[in-house]
Amino acid sequence: MTDVYRIGAKVFCTQGADLDLEELIPVFHRWIQQKRTSLMLVDVADYTHVPSGPGILLVAHEGNFMVDDLGGRRGLTFYRKQPLAGSLGERLVAVAREAVAAAQMLAAEPELSGRLGFSGAELSVYFNDRLNAPNTDECFAAVKPELAKLFDRALGVGAKLTRADDPRERLTVTARAAAAADLATLASRLAG
Repeated sequence: MTDVYRIGAKVFCTQGADLDLEELIPVFHRWIQQKRTSLMLVDVADYTHVPSGPGILLVAHEGNFMVDDLGGRRGLTFYRKQPLAGSLGERLVAVAREAVAAAQMLAAEPELSGRLGFSGAELSVYFNDRLNAPNTDECFAAVKPELAKLFDRALGVGAKLTRADDPRERLTVTARAAAAADLATLASRLAG
């Protein structure tokens, strides 16, 4: 699992399921202009025409941000597409931290007027590398200890893990905290 870096993390919406995603296009263009992240932001793509799809995509050299409806649930996803140093556990934390930070920034955008919010009590991680991280029981067993560490850190010990077990899908694991938490709490747990 040392070669796996194509990792995504998703923070789910608590409000904003009815938000017109095209409203995010000027917001993401402003992020590019103002260099709002440490990543090299490049472009914005509109995939709102795709049902349950990637929605609005903010493309960076290192990875992509998207507010998507994948899996039938709206959320903000960060997907790493360039190699990232560190152990698998360190890479998982870095990707989750990037997703949470972007969700915080997006929720605070004034033109959204508080119409978009994210949960701090649920986090999903997927591996977009079917060669090195196929959705098999063996691979899940190999990554589960590092995922459990991430989820324990982010959501607290005792988070309930669920796995998408269809082998045709990416290896995806979602964890839900035993207690409610806000996004600021999730961010503070992932800091440092």
